[in-house]
Amino acid sequence: MFRLFSRKKSAFENLGATQFEEALKINRKAVVIDVRSPREFKQGHLPKAKNINVMDSNFADKIARLDKDADYYVYCRSGARSKAAAKLMTRNGFESVTNLVGGISGWSGKIVR
Repeated sequence: MFRLFSRKKSAFENLGATQFEEALKINRKAVVIDVRSPREFKQGHLPKAKNINVMDSNFADKIARLDKDADYYVYCRSGARSKAAAKLMTRNGFESVTNLVGGISGWSGKIVR
């Protein structure tokens, strides 16, 4: 079906670890969000990551306070929780959200401990 008017982006992007890492190198203003629990975050996380636990009852409120025009890169342990977070973010008006497929488990880059 042909549309006269384009719609806003309503989906997030999924990238594997190598592409995710390359995208972060290029986009130095990217905001990296680790959606795991604080305990998991303390065990090791990506450089410059902010911890916003997707399982926290206040997750939606915390996300709503973020700048919707920024570029967000989200991840968790295996990719399931970050996929859910990315869906929620895009449904709530965030236009640039990228999910790390396979999560930190498939990450081979630097980890902060």
